[in-house]
Amino acid sequence: FKTLDDLPEGSADTFERNVRTIARDVTAKGGALVLVTQPTFVRASRGEEPTLGTLGAGQHNAILRTIAQENGFCLVDLESEFAALDEKTRELLFTDVVHLIPKGQQREAERIADRLQRAGLVGARDE
Repeated sequence: FKTLDDLPEGSADTFERNVRTIARDVTAKGGALVLVTQPTFVRASRGEEPTLGTLGAGQHNAILRTIAQENGFCLVDLESEFAALDEKTRELLFTDVVHLIPKGQQREAERIADRLQRAGLVGARDE
């Protein structure tokens, strides 16, 4: 069983530093930063355990949420949205712990578009 202690030392710090640098540069040029979390899917009912990839994604997602909250950036929290789905639905959207089939990718794209529209960063979508 993997834990956060198994992740490479400093990877979260490097990720956070890089995102904060990007945020500073984008906002300094008048841009709007949109942060998007990575959904993951560990099939607990099948006895799957978290992998270093899912643990790392969770750690990075927490960093993105913190930075978005601290700075008022638009956050598309796909991790939380996908986690709220029942396991059977998630089973139909993921090919493995982090990769989505086209139907899952479409769902991701729609969630991002909806969030950008609600934030006033894009106009209404044409159906």
